[in-house]
Amino acid sequence: MILETQELGEIFAAIQAEFLNDPAIKVIPVAGDPPSKYEITYHIPCTIQDEQGNITVGSNHTVIISIPFGFPHFPPSCKPKSSVFHPDFDDAAICLGDFWNGERDIPQLIRHLADMLIGKEYSTENAFNEKAAAWFRNNQNKLPFTDNTTAEHEKTAEPLILSLEGSDDDTEISILDDDDFADDFVFPEEFQDIPKESSPSDAQTSPVTPHVDTDRLKQLAKQKNFIKLDQELKSLSPDIDFPAKQHLTHQTASALMESSTLYEQAEEFTALGNTSRALECFKAVEACVADFPNIRNDIRLAEQSSEMLGELSPPTPPAGTKDKSKKDTQTTQSDTSALRRFFQSKPKKKGKEKKAHIFDEKVPRSTNIVPFVITGGLLCIVGTLTYFYFSLSSTLTEAKLMFSECTSSLAEKNFQSAEKACAAALDTTKGIFVIRQTEVSELQSNIRKILNSEEMRQGLLGNVFYNQKYVSKSTLAAHQSLRQLKSEGDTYIQESAWDQAAASFQKALELCRHLDDVAPDEIMDIEHKLKYSAFRSMLALAESNIEKENWEDAAANLLDLKDKIPTLAPEQQPEYQNYISRLLAKTQFTTLKEQADTLFSQSDWTGAASLFQKAVEAGRALSVTDPQELAGLQENITKAELYSTINAGNRAFSSGMWDAAIKEYESARNILEKNSEILNIGEVETSRNKLDRIILQSAIIRDRQVAEKNRESNDRPAASQYLQKIVRTIEKSAFVNDSEFQDILTETKQAIQVLKDEMFIEEKKQYLTQEYIALFLKNYPAATPQTLSTPLATFEKKLGELYIFKLQCTESGRGRPLKLIMYYAYNPDNGQWKFHSEN
Repeated sequence: MILETQELGEIFAAIQAEFLNDPAIKVIPVAGDPPSKYEITYHIPCTIQDEQGNITVGSNHTVIISIPFGFPHFPPSCKPKSSVFHPDFDDAAICLGDFWNGERDIPQLIRHLADMLIGKEYSTENAFNEKAAAWFRNNQNKLPFTDNTTAEHEKTAEPLILSLEGSDDDTEISILDDDDFADDFVFPEEFQDIPKESSPSDAQTSPVTPHVDTDRLKQLAKQKNFIKLDQELKSLSPDIDFPAKQHLTHQTASALMESSTLYEQAEEFTALGNTSRALECFKAVEACVADFPNIRNDIRLAEQSSEMLGELSPPTPPAGTKDKSKKDTQTTQSDTSALRRFFQSKPKKKGKEKKAHIFDEKVPRSTNIVPFVITGGLLCIVGTLTYFYFSLSSTLTEAKLMFSECTSSLAEKNFQSAEKACAAALDTTKGIFVIRQTEVSELQSNIRKILNSEEMRQGLLGNVFYNQKYVSKSTLAAHQSLRQLKSEGDTYIQESAWDQAAASFQKALELCRHLDDVAPDEIMDIEHKLKYSAFRSMLALAESNIEKENWEDAAANLLDLKDKIPTLAPEQQPEYQNYISRLLAKTQFTTLKEQADTLFSQSDWTGAASLFQKAVEAGRALSVTDPQELAGLQENITKAELYSTINAGNRAFSSGMWDAAIKEYESARNILEKNSEILNIGEVETSRNKLDRIILQSAIIRDRQVAEKNRESNDRPAASQYLQKIVRTIEKSAFVNDSEFQDILTETKQAIQVLKDEMFIEEKKQYLTQEYIALFLKNYPAATPQTLSTPLATFEKKLGELYIFKLQCTESGRGRPLKLIMYYAYNPDNGQWKFHSEN
């Protein structure tokens, strides 16, 4: 479709504001009022290739930019007017790659082309110019170019890259004089003795420290022009330092990082349709970095979007995820603790030490002490046995008390304390021996019985006896919660409190998933009531949105409800199916149309076409008879199909898939012609011409690249055929008199003639090589056929109508090998060869 005059005027104003005082970029409108075509001249360094194949650096380059059919959905058409040696530049077009996929404008494109020219942006895969791609890959250390690159090149006036081939041939060149040749042979002057070139001077100049305008840098920071400040700081040599450099560098980096973050947030809000938040972020970017690329245009677009869209909120998430109560999942955990034994060793009571009696009286020597000793020993043994008996009896009593404590704790369901007391009692009984062993054994048996009992084992695991089996306390609590939730849910259903009912049954269902002993029928009943409650809750929300004429949300609710009807009981499905279909028909038409418009504005042509078609079907189902409304929808469907096809062609064009691009562009042209009345485009012929032009450009680039590959592989006949194909294609097209294609036609015909000359020269070189012995013997009688070898014929130049060739060979047999050289001229007018002298 043709751009509105107002929009073209806005583009022109933006270009003027951006480049009016730019010394490196000059933009001149060349067609249209307001302009739709511009000529941009860049005064920046860029590689070019001269006629000898040398890669040099030039400083003036011109590019033509045309605003195309379908702009801004499709990128402008870019074509170099001057010669440029770059992977993405062809004489007929410039490949922009993915640059235009984002929110771009013409000033940004002009800046991007400048980055391409200086070698900051380029492709090495699917390049338009494979030779340039190879050169850029091999010379990345020289990229990007700077103004110093051009200055140095202009100073030396030498090719940037010199491809010189050295010679390892040590053969002496024999300068053949008149005595060596026949009388008609004249020795060329260039083989006279030539003095050696002197070596260049090694003198070095002292480095000069450049002046740094710190006041200007500080002024840029004060004005928040950090993009410009960053460029100037980076252009300084790392050796240059001044007091404010570190502070300015840090301030610049911080501002650029913050602005980039804000810009990304703005783009995210834009993608979500939240234009007000996006506008806030864009303004924050400008407040942070005043010269942020194209920020004023972003702000303007955001303001326009806010006005046009009326601050539409982002699309409501699908029903079923909206207004639902949060799931209150009770997670039951079973704290399982292993049986632990506490072995307490009761310290043995120490016996009282007997006091030693010291008898001061002297015993008469006549006293017999043996009886006293025996009696004392017996008394000690009896006392000791008595002590041990009562001590062990006391230990047994203590163990019984511990066992009693164990049974009491067990009765109170304090299993940890019961286990600890029983373990201590059992350990205590192990210290009782000899006496009362029957009681000890019985006590130990009772203790072990308790310790090994199912009640103790399950109790230590935290389980309780419920419903004829042991379960964890959390499981018991879950069962109790389940009964309560089911009861609450039934009450809410009776009160038509659908959200609360759904929340209760959802929690109940979550509990069932953590319980292994809930009956399947009970689970199915809960699931049915949950689905019914959720369905009725969503239906109530849809009815509320319909009352508020919130059609988009209502349509989303009803579509979800339609999918959920099969989840209801069979006897409920017919009633709700009819009811929801009636409600959906009221909302679907408007909703689909609004969504399709949104996708269309986002360049999602396939999605837009699909939704427009659904809107048409919904409108017909509602008996929408307004012809204008349906015609508008059909027009949008056709536009979406047309733009989708053009977009596919652009992707193929950017990838160098020329046949695929041509096919898509031809399909777009057919759609345009077939639906010209439906599209209601005022200038269909102009739009069709633009498509025809890019089809022709694609065919030219395709055939030119194939010709170049054939020429590189020395298949000159095939290369010539493809170049002739380009000539025929242009001459048969409607653009044969167009200046752009007239230039291409002239260049192509010249290339064909060059190929013919190359094939002609190659043929003559083969003749000279094959006949070199006869030719040298004719003009150099001193030679013999056996002494001549390694012939080499080269084309030197064209002198008038004559083609001058140099023929050389090696003569051996006279000591050191000699290189013999002579010149021959061919006259194509009479087909005659003759000896040639440069004199």
